[in-house]
Amino acid sequence: MKIETFLLTNPWLSGMKALTAIMALLMFVAATPEIARAQSCQNVLQSHVNWAAQSAEGPGNYSLGFVMVSNRIFQKATYAEGSLSFKQTGFGGTVTQYFNDKRWYYDTFADAPFDPKRTAKLNVWLDANTGKATIGNFTVDLKCDQAGVLYGVNKAQGSFFVPTMFVISLNRNFAPIPK
Repeated sequence: MKIETFLLTNPWLSGMKALTAIMALLMFVAATPEIARAQSCQNVLQSHVNWAAQSAEGPGNYSLGFVMVSNRIFQKATYAEGSLSFKQTGFGGTVTQYFNDKRWYYDTFADAPFDPKRTAKLNVWLDANTGKATIGNFTVDLKCDQAGVLYGVNKAQGSFFVPTMFVISLNRNFAPIPK
């Protein structure tokens, strides 16, 4: 009875059980690379291009709904949304970008980020041949997770490089030609 009580109440052993469980989980994740490691987005983007190029739903306009958040040091975040049109090897267009440092004063004493009256237009191109995105002046090597979320960090451009993380989600949109 004393040995059982010792095993159940000893904090060192409880810590060892937690550590063992964590190690087992890490070994499982490492053994399943499709879960643990993101893949290039080239195949994901190519599947969207194939869908649009084959006019799978009939004659009409094929596009991707686009939502993106970005974040960088100094707590600069943006939100962008819009529609990207199909263009042979990818999707592109101009989306609306909102900024967390452009405050929205909706009451005398209240404010919120992302003022809807102080936005910018942002050009976006998603290239299925390379799996890369051009977001404004940035080129981003995209990675995809199993749920279809695209993400990446911009490449260095000049001596005042500030890395920015981009996270993107897409959905297919089809508008048939009216008869």
